[in-house]
Amino acid sequence: MRVFYDTNVLLSALLWRGEVYRVHRALVERGYTPVTSERVVREALEVIARKFAMLDASSIESAVREDWEVVPESRTAPSTKLRDPDDEGGLADAESANVELLLSGDRDLLDARKEIGTVAVLSAREFHQWYLAGT
Repeated sequence: MRVFYDTNVLLSALLWRGEVYRVHRALVERGYTPVTSERVVREALEVIARKFAMLDASSIESAVREDWEVVPESRTAPSTKLRDPDDEGGLADAESANVELLLSGDRDLLDARKEIGTVAVLSAREFHQWYLAGT
């Protein structure tokens, strides 16, 4: 299974050793393919520069490019309009990447998931409970 990480999930998997990190490790151990996009990598690096300037952004970017499949930014609109248009790019990227699942902690995206028919949207906690806990 190919699983797309949005910006907040990617950052959580990289920077903290909490639940999202454990979900990421479990996905990799089970042979799932972690996927993200050039747009998400750029956004993550911007957040790191703004909020975590003491971190080495280049080593973080290298880790992402080594451990994730990084797909190009989508040039098409997403299947669903979201309350926050800034979130639409990540959804379009996930849909273009032909992933089965989009992991997100974004409330707007999680609230709109019933309208998104092309890819399932779950929080890391939901994914852990529904997919990983029983395996």
